[in-house]
Amino acid sequence: MGLTLAVNTMCDAVLTCGAALVVLWRLLQVQLLLRSELHVDETIMPCLARGETRKMRLWTYLSSAGADPPIILYHFTPTKEGVHVRDFLVGWRGYLHADAASNYDELYRLNPGIREVGCWAHARRKFFAIAESAPTRVLAHEAVERINALFEIERVARDEGLDAAALKARRAQLAKPRLDEFAQWIQTHLPTSRPLHRPPRRCAM
Repeated sequence: MGLTLAVNTMCDAVLTCGAALVVLWRLLQVQLLLRSELHVDETIMPCLARGETRKMRLWTYLSSAGADPPIILYHFTPTKEGVHVRDFLVGWRGYLHADAASNYDELYRLNPGIREVGCWAHARRKFFAIAESAPTRVLAHEAVERINALFEIERVARDEGLDAAALKARRAQLAKPRLDEFAQWIQTHLPTSRPLHRPPRRCAM
């Protein structure tokens, strides 16, 4: 309409809308926590504050694909401390797909009803960084190749449009043998590899 609105006016409008949508957000959270399989990840979200820009966190919660429509819910917090995910998932039980960040450790310890599902994309990232910087072929190259083979199984299944039952059967047929071989490969080379910062946890794959 050709009007110039003050930044304060536009910010107030956004805050007003956000406050009005809190009820909808809480209803979505209730529905999300009825699902038995969830994905979660957090990322840095810059936030303007008086005289500075603060690194806050934006958590994304996603329900797994299935017959019900997916739910994606965002949760903005001032830090990445594990208390935020513990408060969000209080009382929830199921399979949680997340990275291996230490801010989830207390969640799994306090809530044995949550089964940790490791993220292959995050695992691959660590091996890839080593392989990329190595002047010659090292064990990390083989690890990346093994994980890529798992990704290829998923890609083909997705292209074929397999339903949940068919995908589960495909994974049991093709992915599980590769996972068993990968686990044995890791156990073989672990004694001669550099120590990890913390002991690896066993989780559902």
